[in-house]
Amino acid sequence: PAYLRVHDMLKRRFAPGAAVVALTATAAKQTIRSICDALALTRIVRCDGVESPDALSQAPQVQRRNLNLSSSFENDPTTALLSLLQRPPYRQMNSIIVYVWMKWVAEQTARHLQKAGIS
Repeated sequence: PAYLRVHDMLKRRFAPGAAVVALTATAAKQTIRSICDALALTRIVRCDGVESPDALSQAPQVQRRNLNLSSSFENDPTTALLSLLQRPPYRQMNSIIVYVWMKWVAEQTARHLQKAGIS
């Protein structure tokens, strides 16, 4: 993954000892460990306040009630997304992040949603 090369770039670009922070909402323990190793991070603080070294040894005691994850395989994904966004609970949400695999897909999806009155 590209994040494995980030530390070298940061060392070249910034002064020694510059602060680095990595944030994640959903990464698995192995991914968190990998990112910490790649960025040479020694301190982990979870959203529930547990710090290293116990931060990865137990599950966080936080319920992310504001995080909904949905995925699907569709023949017409843009139309399916529009339909999904117009139904509860998504219709009532203030913000939604839609992940797509390429920039041109993001731009195309944004145009389609804007034409439908969703921005």
